[in-house]
Amino acid sequence: TESMFFSGTLWDTAETYDQSGFLGMVKAFLSSSPSPPLKPPPLLCTSISGNGGNWAMSLAVVSESILLYLDEAGDEDASVDLSCVIGASSGSGATMVFMNLLANPNFGIADPGTATHRQARTIARALG
Repeated sequence: TESMFFSGTLWDTAETYDQSGFLGMVKAFLSSSPSPPLKPPPLLCTSISGNGGNWAMSLAVVSESILLYLDEAGDEDASVDLSCVIGASSGSGATMVFMNLLANPNFGIADPGTATHRQARTIARALG
């Protein structure tokens, strides 16, 4: 389809009198311009603080947070970036477990952190 730049009487008139072919080159260039970049996936951030060494509770909270986000977001084929996680004290251990799950090739996440909703759901279930 023609864009607004290539239609109308003014363009047609200019193209008719263009002896050098310059307008044709401009039209070809604009037609072949790349599409705008894709919007990055949503970023789901988690901060895990120390809680007396209770890693199981920390991992369960992260798991439920991810599952709640996915349930509200809906589209199973969409993507989400899970790489935004930080932990302090005993939460740093939970953070390491989480980041190792994201990097585990068995989960099929090509770009560390960016997962489909199906992959994110699998990661969340592995945590909880």
